[in-house]
Amino acid sequence: MPDQMIQEFRDRAERAIAPPDPGLLQQRGRALRRRRQVMPILALVVCGAVGVGIADYAAQGGTTSREVPPATPRQVIEPNILGITSQQVAPGTYTLDDSPQDGRADATVELVGEHWYGWSSGAHIENVLGTVSWGLRKYQDVPIEPCHPNRHATSKAGAVNQLTELPGQVTKAPRATTALGLPATHLQVSVPVNVTCGGKTSFDAYLMAMWEGPSDPTVTVDVWLLEDGDRLLLLTKGVRGEPSAEMLDNLDATLNTLRLVPTQ
Repeated sequence: MPDQMIQEFRDRAERAIAPPDPGLLQQRGRALRRRRQVMPILALVVCGAVGVGIADYAAQGGTTSREVPPATPRQVIEPNILGITSQQVAPGTYTLDDSPQDGRADATVELVGEHWYGWSSGAHIENVLGTVSWGLRKYQDVPIEPCHPNRHATSKAGAVNQLTELPGQVTKAPRATTALGLPATHLQVSVPVNVTCGGKTSFDAYLMAMWEGPSDPTVTVDVWLLEDGDRLLLLTKGVRGEPSAEMLDNLDATLNTLRLVPTQ
């Protein structure tokens, strides 16, 4: 580019840009400094007002975003009758009433420890390591054989034979004992969780001991056949997988609180 053209470009640029006014720049600087001094004071005033407002609101029973909402209480079945539920039930004393139509309770029990799931005649605790469970029902109401759930013996001796012939193995032979203050026969069986019936695999619970939890394919069940007058009761205690010592202790402690309600 020729020198003359460069000089003309420089002259036009200088004419297009007005030189700054020193006085105006000084005035703007003073205004900026005043704003910087005032802002911290305003912030303190605003924070104080907000704090007073929160205190007044809380004093009147209100809540703030910083308050922790109260924990939702766990479901407690009222009037403390165990029943089928998808939620855990709190520790405490419950009534078992497998036949509410007869107008009387069957038994009472205290659930010891946490994480119980209740149903009308028992309860269980489960996790990925192990499952513990118990149940108390009339023998005729308990599915004994997975492939023949409605098959029941007509005598105590026949019921004992039926239990010993279940798929799996007898790990403790039948013996006479007492339980819940009644004459009883006790045996222990280790049975598979899943049984093939007619070409189909049955996943239904039986012996009141098959519940979700670990992948162990068997469950060990202690069974007591109780003679209560003219009726035969079945009490079971199931252990699947490798439950913790605390779970096992809570299971035993809970069973020790189980009491039959005398018939009227």
